[in-house]
Amino acid sequence: MASEQGMFEMAKIKKKDARIERAKIKAKREHEQRLRSFYAGISDIHKDPVVINIKAAVEYFKSFMSEDVWARRKSGVEGYFAGITKSIVESATKDSMQYNNRMAYFAKWIDWYLYLAEVCSTKAFGHDQSQWARIKPYFMKIGSSIDLLKSVVGVEKRVKDMFYGKDNNADSVLFELIVAIAYAEQGWLVEFIPEVKGGGKTPDLKVIKGDDVLFVECKRFQKVTDYSEQEREAWLKQWAELLPEMLKSKLPFMVRVNFKSEVASIPKGAVAELYRSAIKDKTPFTENSEFELTLKLINYPKMWDHFSKFSVKFPSPEINALIDQEWESHASYTMAMDAKFLRMPEAESALNRFVKIIRRVYCARWECTADISIDRKARDVRSLLVKAVEQAPEHGKTVIHIAYETLHGPEVEFIRDKKIFNLVNSFDYGTKDVACVFCHALQPAAYPDGVFEFAETTRFFSRSMKAEDILPGHQLLFSGETAEISFNDAHWLQDALKRVGKKI
Repeated sequence: MASEQGMFEMAKIKKKDARIERAKIKAKREHEQRLRSFYAGISDIHKDPVVINIKAAVEYFKSFMSEDVWARRKSGVEGYFAGITKSIVESATKDSMQYNNRMAYFAKWIDWYLYLAEVCSTKAFGHDQSQWARIKPYFMKIGSSIDLLKSVVGVEKRVKDMFYGKDNNADSVLFELIVAIAYAEQGWLVEFIPEVKGGGKTPDLKVIKGDDVLFVECKRFQKVTDYSEQEREAWLKQWAELLPEMLKSKLPFMVRVNFKSEVASIPKGAVAELYRSAIKDKTPFTENSEFELTLKLINYPKMWDHFSKFSVKFPSPEINALIDQEWESHASYTMAMDAKFLRMPEAESALNRFVKIIRRVYCARWECTADISIDRKARDVRSLLVKAVEQAPEHGKTVIHIAYETLHGPEVEFIRDKKIFNLVNSFDYGTKDVACVFCHALQPAAYPDGVFEFAETTRFFSRSMKAEDILPGHQLLFSGETAEISFNDAHWLQDALKRVGKKI
């Protein structure tokens, strides 16, 4: 009887093993099919008009240096990121505050941007999504308008200065190139005004159409404000105390923190202390007068099911969305994880790093909704407007273009927009004839599904000339392929409406 029972159990085990083996074979076939489909798409990438334009811009910029010079500059970028990738791939646990939102090569911005554009137009795995979302529209626009750009007098000198000058000013110069293209598209003859050594500051461009002669001054803010950087540093001090508590508790929660006071004013270790209190009291929400803390369950089964089919780029919005079921593009995340990393085959980029499986992750999403924080992040353009007016000539009409990125969400941008409207309309331009002021609000975004989005809202303030007579049409700089143009609203209003729609 015992023998028969043993044989019965053995039969059940063999049957179970067969099912497991069939499941493995099926999963392997599905994986191989996904790979075949993926590489089939990659093989056609050279036919994509967007990729063709990006490559055109890359080749244009590379024409300003020899192959040896580009190899040396490219090696500097690769060496920097190869060290980070090596530590990521070879270390099982890491605190991503060292990497997230810091995927940049600070030594020379244009080398980093050109490297990204070259990699993203030739390789499947070598990009950084957040940074590429910022740079891609510039290379697309420049590549699609390369003949117009080459027709601009003095552009070669401007580009050479960007590559070889002492100023690390790629963002500003790329913006000037886009503005130059916008005027050339509308039939203006465009030329860069050369800087005079030892002389005063001059406008960037002179444009001519018929009897109209205009000077054009371009100004662009850095990616984030100094206040935002200071706020982030204050948060990282709280994170340094919070992470050990999360590692100790090993609970499957993401911590969401909403500061009601300035982050820098919060006592050291206060977030960790409130986290301990929430764990002790077994409550998913707790608060004090300075901030709120919410524990959000991480859906590990769903995450692991995703990893059973796909490896995921690191860092990326997709990783964040797997952890946070309420992911938003402007949200700020900090995390540490116990994970297995890998490099994809046939990919030489130093940015080739993927997560194969996350065994455990410790993540916090944080924001500050204090009125003073929102007000200071909603920085107006006064400092840039002052400099632009100073550089306007005493005689002749000047058009001013100011650009800034909108990365903090609708709450900040509604206030910033109002500030800018009041500032530009009430500003004392003195004796200078400022014909028109254009303010270009730019918002790059990368999404978990791999889609990139670039939104632009242009506010124009006509003074001695109408904006419509200067740049006829919609006044957007980044129109063209993939552009969706809407009138009489702003992209932060659209974001706010989308958020409301999700909550209904």
